[in-house]
Amino acid sequence: MISLKVISKRGGDANQVSENEILLKEASVVRVGLSKEQIKGMHRVGNDLVVTAVSGEVIAVRGFFVSFEGNRNDLVLTDDKGDLWLAEFGSGQGDLAVGYSPVDSIEPLLLHQDFNFGVLPWLIGGGLAAAGAAGGGGGGGGGSGGGVSLPVAALASPSDTTPPARPTVNPASAVSITGTAEPGTTVRVTDSSGKEIGSATVAPDGSYVVRPTTPPPHGSELRVVAVDRAGNVSPEARVTVDSVPPRVPTVAPTDGSSITGTAEPGSVVTVTDGRGNVIGSTTAGQSGVYGITPPTPPADGTVLRVVSSDAAGNASQPATATVDRTAPAGPTVNPTNGSPITGTTEPGALVTVKDSAGNVIGSATAGSNGAYSVTLGRPPVDG
Repeated sequence: MISLKVISKRGGDANQVSENEILLKEASVVRVGLSKEQIKGMHRVGNDLVVTAVSGEVIAVRGFFVSFEGNRNDLVLTDDKGDLWLAEFGSGQGDLAVGYSPVDSIEPLLLHQDFNFGVLPWLIGGGLAAAGAAGGGGGGGGGSGGGVSLPVAALASPSDTTPPARPTVNPASAVSITGTAEPGTTVRVTDSSGKEIGSATVAPDGSYVVRPTTPPPHGSELRVVAVDRAGNVSPEARVTVDSVPPRVPTVAPTDGSSITGTAEPGSVVTVTDGRGNVIGSTTAGQSGVYGITPPTPPADGTVLRVVSSDAAGNASQPATATVDRTAPAGPTVNPTNGSPITGTTEPGALVTVKDSAGNVIGSATAGSNGAYSVTLGRPPVDG
């Protein structure tokens, strides 16, 4: 386990910490028993500092970036030789640029009060303990109460000073925000008030998916930026949340060889069978009309479910249709003088009347009771 100590800047009290989560309640120096080489990275989340070791162990310092009565907190690394290294952090959220400066003692980081630094050997590195104890008696005398500036080396500028390109963002639902950005960057999504509602690391292929902790309301505008490891922030992209699903599509009676109907223009129409297997999909045209030809027509009696999904991923309620591949029984025809032609057949069936040459001379749809009546424009000749 990593050795952790929290030292009060005001009182000089040191507390050994046995867990890897620390909550700071006053200005403090956090002393971590790791060398610079054992640090994998440091990350800012709000006002918290998250330190990740090469070993995979994680330390969370809650409230590290909070100013207590105008005094900041400091983080000091202690390596195996007892050398001390003061961490200086770049600005921004997410992965932080970190510089290290060697220090002989923690004493200058404390708020000088009337306590004797000579009896606090833990303030200095192991190799300098004797010298620090001998000369510390007068060094900790009363002061102004403000922090003492330490002569530290300037924080090295990140080698990458170029911000990532503006991310792309797809039409978004309240459930997920997707798009593309520079691989390895962190995509952060905020609402119109500036509150962060979610973040994600961009995959090697440039894609990202952010799932908000609390789904934003329909119509709200979201802002999306990409932040690289050097802390550079891209220009923002914006998207308006669409959480309203498309209307229920229509589907025409079908024998399974072709499935047609109407849906929201531009939506993706997906047809599944009774077991949930997708048997075809297409995009509805500008007029809303769609047509799907399954590679293998479903069997007679199969109940089809037709769902329309918009660009934001919202899905409609399903429409259903039952595959009917059984021809209706032959219609009955009542005696007629040529017009109208009446009779009965399967309810809803389309009745077509042709002359002896095969020309269609009229048609009608049978009613719910199976009765039909076809009125011809010009009655056929007798016989």
